[in-house]
Amino acid sequence: MLLNYFVSILRSIRNQKIYFIINTLGLTLGISSAIIIFMILSFETSFDNYHRDSDRIYRVVSEVVRYGQDDFRSGVPYRLPETLKLDFPQLEKVSIVDFNFNDMLITIPSKDGSSKKFLEKQQVALVGDDFFTIFHYDWLEGNKRDLVTKTNTVVLSKSFAKKYFGNSDPIGKTINIDNETNHEVVGLVADPPKNTDFPFGVIIPYEHLSFDAGTSNWGSISSGVQCIVKLPANMKPSTIDAGFDSFLKKHMDPEDWSGLKMWLQPLSEVHYDDRFNNPSERNFSESKIYTLGIIGMLLLLVSCINFVNLKTALSAVYAKEVGIRKVLGSSRWQIALRFFGEALFLTFGSITISLIIVEVVLSQLKYFTGYELTFSQIGFTNIFMFLAAIALITGILAGIYPSMVISGYQPVKAIKAGRVQHSQRKLTIRKALVVFQFIVSEALIIATIIVNNQLDYLTHADMGFDKSAVLEVNLPLRKDELTKAFKTSLLQNPDIESVGYSNTGAASTNRWSGDCDVFINNKKNKFSTEVKFVNSGFLDTYKLNLLAGKNINDENSENEFVVNQEFVKRLGFGDNYQKAIGTRMNLWSREGIIIGVVKNFNTVPLEEKIDPVAITNSRKIYDIAGIKLK
Repeated sequence: MLLNYFVSILRSIRNQKIYFIINTLGLTLGISSAIIIFMILSFETSFDNYHRDSDRIYRVVSEVVRYGQDDFRSGVPYRLPETLKLDFPQLEKVSIVDFNFNDMLITIPSKDGSSKKFLEKQQVALVGDDFFTIFHYDWLEGNKRDLVTKTNTVVLSKSFAKKYFGNSDPIGKTINIDNETNHEVVGLVADPPKNTDFPFGVIIPYEHLSFDAGTSNWGSISSGVQCIVKLPANMKPSTIDAGFDSFLKKHMDPEDWSGLKMWLQPLSEVHYDDRFNNPSERNFSESKIYTLGIIGMLLLLVSCINFVNLKTALSAVYAKEVGIRKVLGSSRWQIALRFFGEALFLTFGSITISLIIVEVVLSQLKYFTGYELTFSQIGFTNIFMFLAAIALITGILAGIYPSMVISGYQPVKAIKAGRVQHSQRKLTIRKALVVFQFIVSEALIIATIIVNNQLDYLTHADMGFDKSAVLEVNLPLRKDELTKAFKTSLLQNPDIESVGYSNTGAASTNRWSGDCDVFINNKKNKFSTEVKFVNSGFLDTYKLNLLAGKNINDENSENEFVVNQEFVKRLGFGDNYQKAIGTRMNLWSREGIIIGVVKNFNTVPLEEKIDPVAITNSRKIYDIAGIKLK
């Protein structure tokens, strides 16, 4: 009987080639989309689940309500991790993770006096002694004890070791960091997998480095300085959370502690909670997971509905076959099984074609997702189980209704007329399926248009500054005499129009902010503002529109501030920018006056609102040179 069914299916395909091609194409597109979305979701939901005891690893995060706004922070004061160890001895492990760098210059000296230089933009971190006992790294060479017993050490991942030293053994060799300190390579570890938010390849024990005095300030918090803890088995995080209030009250000034709430965030939530940043600089929120999953299911469902509609629309073609089979003694379930088998046959064929399409698409997917996916990365077992589920679900969804409808034809009428009359109920179901199919299709088309318009806006939106022909390069050292000489040298080139120094460039995800006091009629107004440290060439380089007042003078020893429109509005002056000129303010213990107002410009990604910005100069904090070409 099965052989007869198989022959019948092949004969049906041969006689209905167009129908077969259309249905196979529809199922293939739906299944291909479902496979790609499944792979993306499998990757995004697997972040950092490979660490041993990952359910006991937490990150310290906080929320502070300031000036009527919620500010969520993953950064902590430098002193918090060590103090946490003392005040909460029940914690099993505590480690600082400091990735608070713009760029780090790595120099590899050689015996002949020459050197190789590498500018590392990411994957560099200063960590505590407990880091390698909290996070799982496969040690290939070296000894973990050297991290504690030796000073100025560094651990490299396999790819970074190969990058710096080729195929030679890196253990015992020296690297220089930022032209300041030499570090001995004491460990070689396997590259961290792609599904981690802590993708470090150059790992430096922070205890052996000296820091500025400012790092001891409990009110100084950078999002790039985070604290990771590991709880003992069977301890609930609420046990630690309950003690944070008294801990903060004990160590922080009342002004910094007021309105601050701190808690432990599970490692399993780090990748999905977009309120906080992480070292990988990317989040994938739960709303994105659900949205993408729903889209995948809808695409697959529309493909199945398309199959059902085409199958029932061609029911007259199968009328005589059904009638003859019933006359010869076939039962309704046997006939239903034959058409159900055809649906499964087409589904398996579509899956085979989909795998070929997906293999080709995956190589291009990295340009949209930022990472590359492979079947082996997701796991062949997971892929097989998913495909088996797709085959079963799609086969049932696409085959059960047509099978039951066609197998219910009356044999005499089917043989005699060669066609059948559908009941009003069946026509209503078909119409409902068609309407649903069009609704889903139109919704996806509308969503695509909206997303395309948003992307077009992000591409062409006015950022408030001129970014054309501006090169941004990182300054390796914060030395006044060197930055002056560098600027003088650049401006001697006739093709260079101006040079603007700053701490973060015009726009960056590296955001500096703090509380400022502004005095109006001897009354203090306090609010949070973004802070940019720049030289006098910054406004000219990025063509910032000066609405009132004047630019910063590099040679002036007094503290001067240029603020944006939003800052002036926060003062209550509205659009009267001239009124803000001369206003006294205090920012990070720098007292001065407002000398200028610039038009609002986007200092952060466009999806974030423009906040108050205070611009001032400080020759010791210049990290980026913006070079405007003619």
